[in-house]
Amino acid sequence: RGLGDVYKRQQEGIITPVRAGFAEFSVTVTDSYGGVYSFVLGVEILQPQFTIQKQNLAKGCQTTLLLESVAGNPVVYQTRDTSIVSIVSYNQAGVVVKAKKVGSTTVVAQVDGVQTECVITVTNPKIKKAYGFYQKKKKLAVKVTGLNAESRPVFRSSDVKVAVVTASGKVTTKKYGSAVISCEVDGKTVKYYLACLLYTSDAADDSLR
Repeated sequence: RGLGDVYKRQQEGIITPVRAGFAEFSVTVTDSYGGVYSFVLGVEILQPQFTIQKQNLAKGCQTTLLLESVAGNPVVYQTRDTSIVSIVSYNQAGVVVKAKKVGSTTVVAQVDGVQTECVITVTNPKIKKAYGFYQKKKKLAVKVTGLNAESRPVFRSSDVKVAVVTASGKVTTKKYGSAVISCEVDGKTVKYYLACLLYTSDAADDSLR
């Protein structure tokens, strides 16, 4: 008994899981003396898998890959290239990994003979120049390199009265003072420090460079 699409039962009693779920099997046994015994066997069919199948991670950063549908079974973790991503710690709920160098590799978890994978791509976010001096109402672009098509940078200004920044990293200075433009991407935060001065020489003004 149970959900018919959870399992396939062969005539000799071998159960082949089809998907995660719970099934009950009615079993009848006849012993050598002719005695007949019936009982119900409950089976939980698991489908262990990482909650995500791919992720960007900046060089030097750590992240936790969560594993679901384990139900107390022992888990074995490994990375296919330890020079790119290494394992820091782990338990049945997941594994903490660290990005070591730019590249891509796969983190594997094995649970009761079932394997699940997550592809980690290591990026190296950088801002070429860390600071700049500007006049009021100047426009500039904070460019973050070392990303890929899957990177999703989020820009913020520490003081929007001094400088504002768009979602694409374009900055406009507004009044005199200093501000930090931060970009959070792939688990790392890189920062650009700017000062809006009352007077700047042409040599000191870094606008649009």
